[in-house]
Amino acid sequence: MDLQLDGKRAVVTGSSAGIGEAIARRLAAEGAAVTVHGRRANTVGAVVEAIRSLGGRASGVVADLADPQDCARFISGALTDGGVDILVNNAGAFANRGWDDVTPQDWLDLYAINVAAAVRCIQGFLPRMRSAGWGRQPVPYHARLCGHQGGGAQPDRVAGQAP
Repeated sequence: MDLQLDGKRAVVTGSSAGIGEAIARRLAAEGAAVTVHGRRANTVGAVVEAIRSLGGRASGVVADLADPQDCARFISGALTDGGVDILVNNAGAFANRGWDDVTPQDWLDLYAINVAAAVRCIQGFLPRMRSAGWGRQPVPYHARLCGHQGGGAQPDRVAGQAP
């Protein structure tokens, strides 16, 4: 597949493992320079090294996107070397608990990472995308799927992922 991403810069939040890592690796394989994000330096570093070992271009940033100041630092750092062409908001969290176990603070904590962090990232990266006249912000399918699976388990996560 040739997505024509040579010379493009991509940021993938929540890319130190799992689906986010797979997205980051694929974007790098397609020629994009990728910023890998996560909350633990060792896992971020491992993904960066794996991408580089395959000839890709990658850098890593450790940040807690649920924290507004840390999210602002993350955005500023990612924009240091120029604009970002592709933003994949993949960071998110969940806890396996039902209505009897979830507290209002649990809702707020999940909302901070699952919703507010994505909004901050979009607002942080979008102006440069607009000024460059090119930018993409795909929505990972798995994130939207959660909004359609209501029920008794994880009500706070489901509500935060609803489209």
